[in-house]
Amino acid sequence: LAPSPAMARNRGVILTEQGRQKLELAIQNPAAPEGERRRLSIEELAHRANLDPGTVSKILGREKVDRGSLESLFRAMGLELTTSDFTKPGSQTEPSAPTIDLE
Repeated sequence: LAPSPAMARNRGVILTEQGRQKLELAIQNPAAPEGERRRLSIEELAHRANLDPGTVSKILGREKVDRGSLESLFRAMGLELTTSDFTKPGSQTEPSAPTIDLE
């Protein structure tokens, strides 16, 4: 028996813009020597975090994932995941884009 939409649990989190920027800086691999700097691939990130490459793509694309996956990727990159790095879908914790009145 499938749960009704009203009873479905709202699971998962989305990376905030602040969290994305923090992660992107780590992915750029700034610790590498100047001539060897390159962005880590999705596969390399997935391997480091012990995650599926599709999950890493979802995280970077700011799609809904479980919090544990987000924590694994941050930990693998030597980062601490804070509450400002993620939000629950539909919450108003991250500012929305400004609206433009075309009238």
